[in-house]
Amino acid sequence: MVMFKVREPVKLVLKVISENPHLSKEKIAEKIGKSRATVTRALAKLVENNEIKQVGSDKSGYREIVK
Repeated sequence: MVMFKVREPVKLVLKVISENPHLSKEKIAEKIGKSRATVTRALAKLVENNEIKQVGSDKSGYREIVK
């Protein structure tokens, strides 16, 4: 089993998504005090690790926690 250290922005993004999966990347960035680019990277890491999935379009969809 490969262990990896979860970076702080990823944890913060996952927490915000668990509270409100319909928030835009911009709103998530505002809530955690990070840039939109940081949120985009964190979301990509969460999708890559199969922890979340995007349901619907980026504009009108939402994120669903898988694990």
